[in-house]
Amino acid sequence: MRTALRTAALALAVSAVVAALALVIIFRFLMPKDETQTPAPPYTIGVWEGKVAVFEGDDAFPMQVFDDAVDGLPPKQRDEVTRGIAVHDPEELYAILEDYTS
Repeated sequence: MRTALRTAALALAVSAVVAALALVIIFRFLMPKDETQTPAPPYTIGVWEGKVAVFEGDDAFPMQVFDDAVDGLPPKQRDEVTRGIAVHDPEELYAILEDYTS
């Protein structure tokens, strides 16, 4: 009787390990990858405490905050900066900041 229980327990344990390995293989290698995710832009122009700010990557805190209040911007620019403006290179960053902080 003990031998039969041990054999059954061993068979159950081996089956669980095989099933776990199969799931790992399926989800790791066989499932289609989500290609829609894009990396965060290097910079984002947004709002910090009511002022125009520049954020680096996914950072929650700005790398630079300007004295220009978001409320003083024209409505279209205010909406854009409130949503966050993705910026992909330093030249583009400086050009946009010139429009939003002058």
